[in-house]
Amino acid sequence: MYVPVPVGIGWIDQEAAQHGERKSDTLLISSPFQSRLARKAGATLGYVVSVSPDLHPRLEAPAWARGCALTMLLGLSGFLGFMAAAMALYPGGNWLDRSALGHRFFANFFCDLTQPISLSGVNNPVGSRLAQLGMLFFAVALAGLFWLVPYHFAFGSRVGRWVRALGECAVLCFIAVPLTPSERFGNVHATLALVSGSFGVASALAAVCALWSSNRRALAVLGALTLALGAFDGALFTYHLGDASPPPLIVPAAQKVAALSLVIWIASVAWSVLLGHDAERMKADDSKAEP
Repeated sequence: MYVPVPVGIGWIDQEAAQHGERKSDTLLISSPFQSRLARKAGATLGYVVSVSPDLHPRLEAPAWARGCALTMLLGLSGFLGFMAAAMALYPGGNWLDRSALGHRFFANFFCDLTQPISLSGVNNPVGSRLAQLGMLFFAVALAGLFWLVPYHFAFGSRVGRWVRALGECAVLCFIAVPLTPSERFGNVHATLALVSGSFGVASALAAVCALWSSNRRALAVLGALTLALGAFDGALFTYHLGDASPPPLIVPAAQKVAALSLVIWIASVAWSVLLGHDAERMKADDSKAEP
């Protein structure tokens, strides 16, 4: 028996509806003739408009955030590559053993690699330039970190201004550190390192607090670990700065551990943007998210 069933606008043959696919995402708009043709399955006349909404849309960060993240990863790649080459070319010598051959990962400071003359007294023209380039690449990654990490804060947070301002001051001082080797500039090198570290610690502290309050717990924990290691390394460096004897092994070793933790934090902040893990922030309008 023919029973017309109303659907939206118009009518649809019940027999045709039983043979057709019923999908929640399909809207049927039909106006069939109520005749013998309409009683055959598939004979309903009209239009079928299929709407297939994406129930799990891919949320992407604004273009500036993705570009900043890629720049950070490029900076880290350059830092690791150039520093590895500088370590391979380093003639030898560290503050505890100037006659040691080659580079000792936990015994040498990063800045030892930027010296044109190694601590063993051997010329190091190529290796020192590579190390300086590596430090400059790291400055690029560090600048990207302080500029991008406020993107993960809760929308409307004012802490981001302080994080960026203090962080970029730290980067400006950091750039001068490898360009003023201690063998030539004496305490100027150490002073710049301490000033840069102070700005960096202040910026990182504000960033960690904002990340935690914004429920970005993983990035906050990584930042807190980096902050603690950096503060510990800075305290050790300051404590032994005026010693007549060379600093103990724990000082350069702490620098390397703190640097590795910072590299992981920078990479995590960048990848979380590229992989779209910050869904709430990515839903904001691009114009509101721009710096």
